[in-house]
Amino acid sequence: MAKNSNDTFGSEEALNLSLDQLFFYFKNLGVRRVYEKKLSSNDNSKNQIYLGGNLDSLQQLRAKDWIASAPDSRKKTVSAGSQLLKGKLCFNWVDSRGNVHPAPESKLILYPQYPEVRLSGILRKSDINLSNWMDVNKCGRSEGRYLIIGIDSNGECFAYFAVSGSRIAGELEALGNGNSGGLKQVSFAGGRKSPKHRLIEELKRIHNCSPISGKRLDAKGNSVPCSSPNAGGYTLEAELGIIPDGDSGPDYEGWEVKAHSQRVITLLTPEPSFGVYVDKGVEFFVRTYGYAAVNDVNRLNFGGVHRFGKKCERTGLTFGIEGYDRDRKDFELDGGLVLTDENSQVAAGWSFRRLLTHWERKHSHTAFVEFVKEKDCGTYFYMPEVLLGEGGDFLMFLAAIEAGSIYYDPGIKIENINSNRPKSKRRSQFRINVKNLPDLFREWEKIDVRQ
Repeated sequence: MAKNSNDTFGSEEALNLSLDQLFFYFKNLGVRRVYEKKLSSNDNSKNQIYLGGNLDSLQQLRAKDWIASAPDSRKKTVSAGSQLLKGKLCFNWVDSRGNVHPAPESKLILYPQYPEVRLSGILRKSDINLSNWMDVNKCGRSEGRYLIIGIDSNGECFAYFAVSGSRIAGELEALGNGNSGGLKQVSFAGGRKSPKHRLIEELKRIHNCSPISGKRLDAKGNSVPCSSPNAGGYTLEAELGIIPDGDSGPDYEGWEVKAHSQRVITLLTPEPSFGVYVDKGVEFFVRTYGYAAVNDVNRLNFGGVHRFGKKCERTGLTFGIEGYDRDRKDFELDGGLVLTDENSQVAAGWSFRRLLTHWERKHSHTAFVEFVKEKDCGTYFYMPEVLLGEGGDFLMFLAAIEAGSIYYDPGIKIENINSNRPKSKRRSQFRINVKNLPDLFREWEKIDVRQ
């Protein structure tokens, strides 16, 4: 195809750009993870870019401000079976010289009824010209095209388009990245080993270094002693170079790493987003649905195991799901998890709108690492048997709740209830037994890092 001066990614300079040079640009932009997709003939400006027949891309690309709309914009109402969920994406193009070109209309479109995710609007209102390579009437069916997307710690996307016959396209082809399905993670640091391989190597090193004194990383990345109840997790994160709360995405190159010392694991700790808990406050909620502490007359508790479809005797509330169709594997964005009382009033609820992105962002690829705290030493021994789950999506999360594998087990309390200044402690927990973890992932394996 003839080149022209407006063909950003078809210029001689772009054709000769190497993957290492592109990664150099990405590193200067603060990129932490890189994904690629080999584009199929249907990945064009008309049909959008297909990101897979599951929800993995919601973990990889962090959209926000999700709204529901109909496939036909002329419709005023949206039925559950036809709704589209659209999320804004902070997306930029990077050219062959490392210059950044914003694409302000970029978004992810989720079709819950299939499910599948598509990338849309990445050329609208951008000064990048991709008409020769994305226009279905010109070159939309050209083979050998690659989309490479780097993600920084804030979830901002920086994308490069490798055209057919370019050096980068050839390098990716040589690496065996020939699948035109969803996004695939590319090795960004430490040579050409996969992120999964590097994670296993790190966990092997950590096991061999055990026992390890309790520590955590501060906001600047400095190691400081730690003896808190969560020190086992903080110590593992410190060994992996993870700053607590430094990134709302996965911990280690696309992998969430969860340390645990018991057979029950806390998966999520989200605050309710609607119901009495939100409308009237946590104190009113606990005074209404809580119970007196056994050994403290000045404290009210709200706890107990709440499983799907069953009334919790302690609180009188029943845990359920609204807006989810198990048979069709479909959900409504405005549905959610709910705790209802005997009058069918929603005491507390968690909207799918909020839970969806949090679950996909943090749990699509998860490593579960068991540890043992050595008594009176403040040290932690990390076990060699590691559990790895891949392909965990939101529909599997909902199915596990309905099956009773995941349950709500809060630790909420109000202290000094008879004073003018009562003090609340909030802790909403969704938990699961280790034996039920395979229910959450399409791929599951137990490995020994020593082998």
